[in-house]
Amino acid sequence: MKLKREFKIGLISFAILVAFIWGYNFIKGRNLFSPNYHYYAVYPSSGGLQSGRPVKINGVTVGLVSDIKFSQESLGRIIVRFEVKKEYRFTKNSIAEIAAGESLMSDAEMNVILMPGGMLAENGDTLKGLQSGGLSDVIKNTIGPIKHQLVETLATLDTVLTGLNQVLNDKNRANVEKSLTDLSATLENASSISENLDMMLRENRENLSAIASNMASGTEKINTILDSLSAQEISQSITNLNLALSDFKDITSRINAGEGSIGKLLADENMYDNLVTASSSLNALLADIKANPKRYVNVTVFGKREKTQKQIVKDSIAAQRLRKKAR
Repeated sequence: MKLKREFKIGLISFAILVAFIWGYNFIKGRNLFSPNYHYYAVYPSSGGLQSGRPVKINGVTVGLVSDIKFSQESLGRIIVRFEVKKEYRFTKNSIAEIAAGESLMSDAEMNVILMPGGMLAENGDTLKGLQSGGLSDVIKNTIGPIKHQLVETLATLDTVLTGLNQVLNDKNRANVEKSLTDLSATLENASSISENLDMMLRENRENLSAIASNMASGTEKINTILDSLSAQEISQSITNLNLALSDFKDITSRINAGEGSIGKLLADENMYDNLVTASSSLNALLADIKANPKRYVNVTVFGKREKTQKQIVKDSIAAQRLRKKAR
């Protein structure tokens, strides 16, 4: 019975010891009961990374940082040990990056950047370490552009103020004051004119009413005149216009039917052909007169030789050519 009691005490003590060891390793980022691979990466500094921080692949947590220590060779080298679940495998040329957290208040964390090609990393392999900007770099990158813009804004404001001081010197300031004084006087004059105009309108209100009445009476008279015109003269003018249009339409119809001199001239095609033929004959006659004037005019010139028969034939041929061209 006594032995059984001691056995229970020893078993409980062993369980407490195991739980303490497991809890200690869990706090350090180690899980003794899960199948993990551990890897290493070397950095010039920890960059704010602490044990127990998550290890992520594409934003998904796949492990924990288990240990951070100095290298035995140099204090300028930091060795980080991290564990990843066995189900997540990557190549040896993948990169272990220490990056800032997702917010300004979160600590640094580790990201595994997958690089395709090459052999798979085995338990205990060392990956290439990459240290991106930490919290201070994030703040610097965030505040830097704002600071630059603020400096540029202040410089621009200083330039504007300097130019304003140059513009508002004693002479220009006096001119501005004079302009404001003149503007005030102008406004006072405008107010006085407005008061005078209001007074004049009040004094002449009866006259203005009479003028308005006369204008209304004149308008009525004009309307009466327009009504009378609409009833008599405008109606007669429209009737006369309709008659004139009817006569013009009748004349046009008679011309199209070939009646009268103009109608016959427009409708008779033979008359046009005869005129063309007469014109051609007249041209031929004029050409023959130019070629053989003796046939039509008998003129004797002393001492001039008469044309030979050969010359007469040449003149006739030339006259025929002229007649053909005239046609």
